[in-house]
Amino acid sequence: MSNILINQPKSFRSDEQEVYRKLKRALSWQEGFGILFVQCTPVQESLIIKQVKQDITEQKIDVLKLEHSIDNLYDLIEEKVKDNPIDILFISGIEKSLALDNYIKRTLENPKISYQRDSISPLLGHLNWQRERFRDDFNCCLVFTVRKYTLKYLVRRAPDFFDWRSGLIEFPVDRDIDLLQYYTPFQRYIEQEKRQEASKEKKDIDNPQEEYFSLLEKLLLLESENHGDLQFLYSVVKSNTDKLDNSFAEILQQWLLDTCSELNSEEKEAIVGIVESLCLDISQFPWGRLSNVLEIAITGLETVLKLRPRESFPEQWATTLHNLAYVYSNRIFGNKADNLEKAIAYYHNALEVRTREAFPEQWATTINNLAIAYTQRIRGYRGDNLEKAIRYYSEALEVRTCEYFPVDWAKTQNNLGNAYIYRVYGDKKENLEKAIACFNRSLQIYTKESFPQDWATTQNNLANAYRDIIKGDKADNIEKAIACYQNALQIHTRDSLPLLWAKAQNNLANAYRDRIKGDKADNIEKAIACYKNALEVHTREALPLLWAETLNNLGVAYSIRIRGKRADNIEKATDIYCKTLQIWTPENFPLESFKASRRLGDFGFKESNWQLAIQAYNIAIKAVEIYRSWVITETSRQKILSQAIPIYHNIIQSYINLGQRDKAIKYVELINSRTLVERLANRDLYLTGNIPPIIIQKLDRLRRESTIEQKRLVQSAFALANG
Repeated sequence: MSNILINQPKSFRSDEQEVYRKLKRALSWQEGFGILFVQCTPVQESLIIKQVKQDITEQKIDVLKLEHSIDNLYDLIEEKVKDNPIDILFISGIEKSLALDNYIKRTLENPKISYQRDSISPLLGHLNWQRERFRDDFNCCLVFTVRKYTLKYLVRRAPDFFDWRSGLIEFPVDRDIDLLQYYTPFQRYIEQEKRQEASKEKKDIDNPQEEYFSLLEKLLLLESENHGDLQFLYSVVKSNTDKLDNSFAEILQQWLLDTCSELNSEEKEAIVGIVESLCLDISQFPWGRLSNVLEIAITGLETVLKLRPRESFPEQWATTLHNLAYVYSNRIFGNKADNLEKAIAYYHNALEVRTREAFPEQWATTINNLAIAYTQRIRGYRGDNLEKAIRYYSEALEVRTCEYFPVDWAKTQNNLGNAYIYRVYGDKKENLEKAIACFNRSLQIYTKESFPQDWATTQNNLANAYRDIIKGDKADNIEKAIACYQNALQIHTRDSLPLLWAKAQNNLANAYRDRIKGDKADNIEKAIACYKNALEVHTREALPLLWAETLNNLGVAYSIRIRGKRADNIEKATDIYCKTLQIWTPENFPLESFKASRRLGDFGFKESNWQLAIQAYNIAIKAVEIYRSWVITETSRQKILSQAIPIYHNIIQSYINLGQRDKAIKYVELINSRTLVERLANRDLYLTGNIPPIIIQKLDRLRRESTIEQKRLVQSAFALANG
């Protein structure tokens, strides 16, 4: 499902358009050699290059993208223009060759030292000393796209080269603020921590406080200077995953509170905005321990919320609530049901400001995400939650039309399709057909060429629908599902998108497990291999819920495995089911616990392992009782109970087979006490005693059925006892 946080701009804002026109005029009038500096964000850079190529068609335009640190720019440009006349050459990524880390450190320690020549990077020395060669040998305009901080660095460290510029174009950024001036609290806090540690005589510190502060400094600077481009940010995060823990979260919180306590409202809001964006970007980091990064994001966003009172910043307050809800809906620590309830509450709070009348686009975004939360919700009856989700998605699509918001329209169509797959109410066949229609509409926008990742996600979802669809030939539908999963894996590779790769591996395994065509034994082996692939990413430590889900699926595959010794497969399946139930407890995940323990009980019952069946069914019964307590309506409670009746029958039979007739009779009585018959007879639903005639008829029918079933089970128990 597609939760939306930040929408990337597709065109220049009004304040950017005038600056772009200035750049366009400068490039159109430029003849021969020239050096132009353009200060912009990575997102603006992409728009600039794209628009210049469209608007200045009479000149040859190319891009030199620097992917790593270099010492000699001249040779790279010479290679680019050799036998390839170029009028305008955009040069992107020069900051990768600059000694920014050293510069930041020196500036923090002593601003005067930062200007010393001995800290100049080799590339800057090359630019200063060889500027005449650039002028004499290259008959084109060199356009350097740089960040604000990089530009300051070039002015100070390569003044000779910078002085030769033909012009400087500065695009506006959302947060025009120099973070370095706010780093004093970092230093104070470090010194304070050092004194505290020394007083406690702590000698062994795996992650000194200085390292945490240094990481925070870098991340905040990268977030500020490279807003919208995660490449640089994630490269730093990836090499420091060991520091993404509770200590980092506490330092982020403390620095933010200390810094903002001394600022005016405008400066405070600028800092808070950077921290909020950093938290969101960290929360979507695809490597490392997801549970840790989500906790950091929650800590940061909750601190931001304290600094953004609704009275002063209503729009920003609502945005933070929306984003906090997103993170809580994905949170791993804590009780999953409680986390989702918090997410739903935050979304509802955000909608107090984000009304359809005042902010239709933001309203639709929050409504879309609220629908996702209801799709995932544990509390309440699943059927009712999915109906709410479908209603919210449909409302969002009233604003997110294909004509005006095609990408958002595609996202919501994709999410609506997922809701129809799992819908409880209505005809199953019709629901799946609606799901497939939604996914196909989404793919009108999500093409492989334009939106490869979204295309792959939709292919995965379309495969889920084909795997379950009733219409048509079942074998052919599963083959379609396998093809779609394999399409998704073309984009969702382990190296680039490990979480989505693991998800697709798990789903592909499900399809192979259910496959009708081909050799059954081969299909099950393929399924087992795919599940094991997924478990390389879905580890218990990093992703316990996904680990439990994938492990449970692997257990099903071993329970039906053809190859290998039957006894070994049974032992593996049993062990896997037991491990799954360590995560899916009745208290935290009653629905998942019910399904998993019922499967384990059925497995034990089928193998005549009566003790295993009884243990598993007892867990399932406990899960049912907890799940029923979470459901609001009595009708929904009875639907849940009706699904559990076979478990009661099997546990009674298991006790009978073990010769424990007293326990068998106990569960016979328990069935009767849990039915709608007793609740209606006790007037629990109709306190005035006025039971409608149609309910009385149903009461009589259920009473007769319950009495017959009770007599049958009791007779079976006594027959065994006397036999």
